[in-house]
Amino acid sequence: MNTFKFFISILLSLFPLYNFAQGVMIYRGGDFDYYAASDVDSMVFVTEDPVIDLLEGQKYMDLGLPSGTLWATCNIGASSPEQHGWYFSWGETSVKSYYSRENYSLVSAGNTRNLRNDEDIALLTLGGKWHMPTEADFIELMEECQWAWEKYRNTQGCRVTGPNGKSIFLPAASFKDDYWNEKVDTALYGSYWGKTFNRTTEDNIPCGTELTFGIVSTSSGWTERDFYYEFGPTGYCYCGRSIRPVYNDYTISDGDNYTNFIVNPSYDDNKYDGWEGTPLSGASPKNNAEHYNKTYDTYQTISGLTMGKYKVGVQGFYRRGFANNDYALWVAGNTKYDYAMLYAHSTKGNYSVPLAVASSAALSNGLGGSVSEVVNEYTGEVKYIPNNMEAAAYWTDAGYYQNELIVEVGTDGVLTIGIKKDQTIEGDWTLIDNWTLMRVKE
Repeated sequence: MNTFKFFISILLSLFPLYNFAQGVMIYRGGDFDYYAASDVDSMVFVTEDPVIDLLEGQKYMDLGLPSGTLWATCNIGASSPEQHGWYFSWGETSVKSYYSRENYSLVSAGNTRNLRNDEDIALLTLGGKWHMPTEADFIELMEECQWAWEKYRNTQGCRVTGPNGKSIFLPAASFKDDYWNEKVDTALYGSYWGKTFNRTTEDNIPCGTELTFGIVSTSSGWTERDFYYEFGPTGYCYCGRSIRPVYNDYTISDGDNYTNFIVNPSYDDNKYDGWEGTPLSGASPKNNAEHYNKTYDTYQTISGLTMGKYKVGVQGFYRRGFANNDYALWVAGNTKYDYAMLYAHSTKGNYSVPLAVASSAALSNGLGGSVSEVVNEYTGEVKYIPNNMEAAAYWTDAGYYQNELIVEVGTDGVLTIGIKKDQTIEGDWTLIDNWTLMRVKE
């Protein structure tokens, strides 16, 4: 501030505004904003924004949203609300000089999932409960807040005001891509990446959820009167866009289904792709899988999960030797030979539980397919259990042989699930089908 402007500031602090001038001009970056004297009640000079609080080192604003989500006051790479900050391709964690499909790291995988935590630049930069906004975060911001186009500190953008009257400013920082490697239509368009996957294009380019706002192009040019804001897959994921972090507890209601993160969870069309370790097989498969009379460790590693508790489920059973041997052990309550295990592991721990045994669903009448007759040596009662994969499908379709395991996922979002057995009994058999993964309420 030069001497003249400093002198003006002192005078403004000493005298009522209407006694000194008709208005105030605030200079910044070679430009100024003008305020009429009638619009100014008082002036206070401070060293930084006075309404800002800190959470784990990051400035934030509580907008009074129903979810309790807090929004950062500036973009990743910025130190004040009006600064554009850094640009990132979706899921990448470094700034690039050029943004194109050719140098985008997630194209080859197809990337039909939400971002993993190690791909979330907001979480990696700020830590704790900070992360990139989810689709739900964007929807809440749109539906619960008032949006208005505004020029703030010589920067065009949106003023987003929450239910409690407090607000954040989102600068119109535009985006970068292989055609417009310089920022496109700066001051007319804002574009912010979210953490949630949206779709994959016909040419296999993934699209994440994106919040956009700006001034709409018309036949007569750009006009503020056509200002809009929306979210969706409006651009490719290799484009460089802004990131505005949010802070919340990743709270997801009990029952949210993450089964689509598992590759071939139900072995439809008898496909076993996605499962590693000991190969699955089937002598007479019916959209299920088996291991017969062998040791095994078959598993799948899932990524991109939100940290927290989950319920791993699978339908399946272990027959301990031939049918009559398994049934005799069941009647006697003998669990010594429960070798087959459902298991999972993450950075939070190792988890396992014995698979249900075949005789736990012995029925008075077979449900279909080839069945084994088993006899209670004490009562003479006759029952039936599955004897091939076709029969097993009838049992699982009827809801039998449910297995569950509660696990916890760490900040890396990675979970391995599987079945294993390190001992055998002559004639033993393991059958599995219909994996599920459900989020458990914290």
